Amino acid sequence: MEGERMVVKMAKTKIMQASRQERPKAERTIDAAVKMLEAGGLVVIPTETSYGIAADATDEAAIRRVFELKERDSAKPFPVIVGDIHAAMEYLELGETAIRLSAAFHPGPLNIIVEKKPAIPDALSTTGVAFRISSNYFANAIAGRLGRPITATSANKSGEPPIYQPYPVRELFGGKVEGIIDTGELLHNPASTVVDSRVSPPLILRQGVITQADILRALG
Repeated sequence: MEGERMVVKMAKTKIMQASRQERPKAERTIDAAVKMLEAGGLVVIPTETSYGIAADATDEAAIRRVFELKERDSAKPFPVIVGDIHAAMEYLELGETAIRLSAAFHPGPLNIIVEKKPAIPDALSTTGVAFRISSNYFANAIAGRLGRPITATSANKSGEPPIYQPYPVRELFGGKVEGIIDTGELLHNPASTVVDSRVSPPLILRQGVITQADILRALG
């Protein structure tokens, strides 16, 4: 989207404070977030690495909004979160390597690049898509209940550091997304590892907590 004038859609943002320990409230929060995503909305959610911007990854208009909010080049695709391996297989082309890596490291911070199926629009990516199953309770439950992949890009401007506290997220995205799930300050975990499973041996494109040695060990 470089060279284009970006017009950010204004929204009434619902702030949803939630904790996994308060199960009834957590369930209501998850249901509300899923309804927003189903309606084409954007929701800032906690993940295992930082706060992230979730959109239905099959919704082209919602995906374009995320690119605009982050002021991100559309040639740099977002990773996605799926609820389980079955959802990944429904929307993505998983080879044997991707399936074995997912079994070894998911849920957890490993984004595995695979080819996409037609249900994932080119607005997200015209090449490969990186997916993971999140170990964060809210991120995993929202993707699972939606039944479709959700975007898993960090809730920040492109090139800026990840955000772990809810207040800066509110300042940055209040009035620009439909919902923000506030679970307090997140653990300052390293970024997820990104690995391309389409080549042999799999190629790490971004080093996180999971190393090349870990990946080769898992593949035997």
